[in-house]
Amino acid sequence: MPQSLKEACDALEADPLFAEVLGPQIVGEFIKLKRMEWVEYSRHVSDWEIQRYTEFF
Repeated sequence: MPQSLKEACDALEADPLFAEVLGPQIVGEFIKLKRMEWVEYSRHVSDWEIQRYTEFF
């Protein structure tokens, strides 16, 4: 099972079944949107990170 949205996108891209059923354009656009979502998520600094790492300064 994928542990992140990025891993899920990679798995979906590697599986030809979804492209056959839904069409490569739909699957490609979905993956593109989800990869953009992953980038946005990975840039977000959580409250936990702020609390954890501001203790050092």
